[in-house]
Amino acid sequence: AVCYVVPYYHTIRPFLIDGLHAQYYRGTGLVADAEKGLVVVDRNTVPSGMGDVTLSFGGSVEIPGKVECINPIHNISVVSYDPKLVSSLPVKSAKFHEGGKPEPADEKKKSE
Repeated sequence: AVCYVVPYYHTIRPFLIDGLHAQYYRGTGLVADAEKGLVVVDRNTVPSGMGDVTLSFGGSVEIPGKVECINPIHNISVVSYDPKLVSSLPVKSAKFHEGGKPEPADEKKKSE
């Protein structure tokens, strides 16, 4: 199942603003919600909302994305996509730890 994507960010501007040092960015994204089509990436990959985003699934399918949110404090950007465009792929949401403090691997083994 695919839960990682490669986002490509491209902007065409006559001059760079917002601290951008290039026009092209590429990185790794994590599918946070496959049903809603939400991908979480770092802000170094998608630094601004004024550009085009393309998401690559499985290294073979590329679809357009839309910048939904850029958090300047936590270095996170959220990109959305249309889930219907990748319905033929086994795209799944990543599993996140829910609440509390995760157990260290050693403690988990001792309790089993």
